Amino acid sequence: MTKIIDSSYLKATSDEEGKIWIIDGDKMPRKTGIGVGEFVDNILDSKEHKFIRVLASPLNYPLITKLYQLKKGGNIDSVQIATPLLMQKNRPESSLLRMRLCTLPASLGGFHEVTCDDFAMYTLAGMVDSLRKVELNKKKDGSLTLKSQKEYDKLCLAITDLLVAQPIWSYVSFIDSLDPVLMAAVLTSIGDPRWFVNPDRPDRLSKLYSWMGLSGDKSCKDKIYRRKATELCWYGGSLGGYREYKDFPTILKDKIDDPSCFVIKYACDRWGPDPLYWPYDKISKYLIKFVRLSWLDCIYPYPNPWMEELFDYKSIFKAKGSAKAFESFIEK
Repeated sequence: MTKIIDSSYLKATSDEEGKIWIIDGDKMPRKTGIGVGEFVDNILDSKEHKFIRVLASPLNYPLITKLYQLKKGGNIDSVQIATPLLMQKNRPESSLLRMRLCTLPASLGGFHEVTCDDFAMYTLAGMVDSLRKVELNKKKDGSLTLKSQKEYDKLCLAITDLLVAQPIWSYVSFIDSLDPVLMAAVLTSIGDPRWFVNPDRPDRLSKLYSWMGLSGDKSCKDKIYRRKATELCWYGGSLGGYREYKDFPTILKDKIDDPSCFVIKYACDRWGPDPLYWPYDKISKYLIKFVRLSWLDCIYPYPNPWMEELFDYKSIFKAKGSAKAFESFIEK
C-alpha cells in the first residue's frame, strides 16, 4: 500500500458559523467563505483534491458524512479523521495547523480512514441533533404540535433502526429498560472512544470524562448537554428535560439483582436505594466506562494487534454470575 505524505492531504474544518477553512498542501490556513454543501460540490467539480483530512469535531460531522459519500462514489480516494481534541475553540486556523503535527497512531486518536461504522455514527449524530431541534419547539405544557410530534416519532424510529444495526448495540442493549434514543445521544457525543485515549496511560478515562462534562470545567453548553444525555441514559427521561423524582423507574428496583440492571445496582450498593443521595456524575462515569470498554472491544476484538482482550468483563460486572451473563448476551 502506498503511503500518502501529510502535505498531499487537503485539510478542512468548519468554523462556528458553518464556513469551511482549509490548508492546501504546504500553504497557510485560509477561510473559503463557503458552507459544507458548496465546499463538497467544489471538491466534486474540481477533481483536484483526492486526499482529505478532517478533525472529528461535532462541527465537522456534516462535512465528514458528505465527504465519505464522495469517496464511496469514487470521486475522491481518501477521507481521514482524527481526535477532536486537536480543535481550538473559535480558532479554525490553529486547528488546521495542529493537524500537521498529529503523528499519533489511530489507536490513540490519530488519523484513520473513515469507515462505514464511522459514517453511520456521524449520520446518527445528525438525526439526534434534528431531534433536539424538534424538542425545542415544545409548547408551554411540554407537548408538541401534531406536526412536530409526527416528525419526532419518525426521527426516533429512524435513530433506533440505525443504532440497532451498529456493532456497539450488541453490547449496550444489555442494559435493562434502555432508551435507544438516549444511548444514541451518548454514543454520538463520544463519536469514537479512541479520540480520548491518554497515550501515556491508556486505561485512564480523564479526557473522556472531561469531554462528557463529568469532570473539570463543566460550564460550556456542549458539556452540559453531554452530561445531561449521559445521566438521562441511566436515570430515564428525554433529551428535552429531566424526569421528576416520583417517575424514577421502580421496576429497576424490583429487578435489582438482574445482571442487566448493573448500573442501578452499582448506585444502590454504594449510596443506598434513594436517588436523592446519589452522586449522578460518578454513576454516569461508570456508564461511560462500560460504553468505552464495549466500544473498544468492537473496534479491536480479540485477537487484536496487542493479543489481549481490551474488555475484562469483571471490571464492570462484579456480582456473581453477572460477567458470564453479559458474555452470553453479546455472543448471541
